[in-house]
Amino acid sequence: MLKAEQGFLSFALVYAFRSLWRNPRRTLLTVLTVTISVWVAIVAESYATAVMKLWRDGAADTGTAHLQLHREGYWTKQEGVRQELTLKVGDDLDQLLRQDERVQRLVRRLEIEGLLATDEESVYFLGSGVEPEAEQEVSPRLFTSNDRGSFVDSENPRGIAIGKGLADMLELKLGTIVTLIAPTVSGSNNGIDAEVVGIVDAAIPSFSRRIVFAHIDLIRELIRLPQGYTELG
Repeated sequence: MLKAEQGFLSFALVYAFRSLWRNPRRTLLTVLTVTISVWVAIVAESYATAVMKLWRDGAADTGTAHLQLHREGYWTKQEGVRQELTLKVGDDLDQLLRQDERVQRLVRRLEIEGLLATDEESVYFLGSGVEPEAEQEVSPRLFTSNDRGSFVDSENPRGIAIGKGLADMLELKLGTIVTLIAPTVSGSNNGIDAEVVGIVDAAIPSFSRRIVFAHIDLIRELIRLPQGYTELG
């Protein structure tokens, strides 16, 4: 049986080879079609991979970082900042990651929701309290030369940077004083004045109409959460 199979295989190969040269034009067309198809597939795969890498790096460099860590149960919370779901400055996780040679940079963030109010109206905002120097290292494309003013600065802890959509909606300019209102960790509401020092031209319209970047100490003061934060990036 084995010899019969080998004989059939030899016959099939010889027959297939002869068929290829029976019509050279058809064979050449088939080879070219297969070659072009494979080439197109390789180019398409390379392009898709490059685009995904561009999106991934773009997201990481504009405010998300390559990795985000939260307290377990953080994403199940309903609203506001709950103290038991925050991380503490200098805790074991923080120290462990800062000692890891593979970690180039870390930034603490305090994410909140609230109202941004002017003398005439108020709108809902998403606030991100950041450590300015660390944030700009982790997110180098978060604030660029295309944006106006300056990013949050430790020398002016009451300065905030807002999305261009939010600035246009409320007709806010650099130097305008606004009030940030948000619930504290105890459940009451608190307000604090801040100065618009930067306007970020964010690419996503819904994000641009809501985002507010502030010094993490200002957000801690607003929600009365000393030394806490919600995210490690």
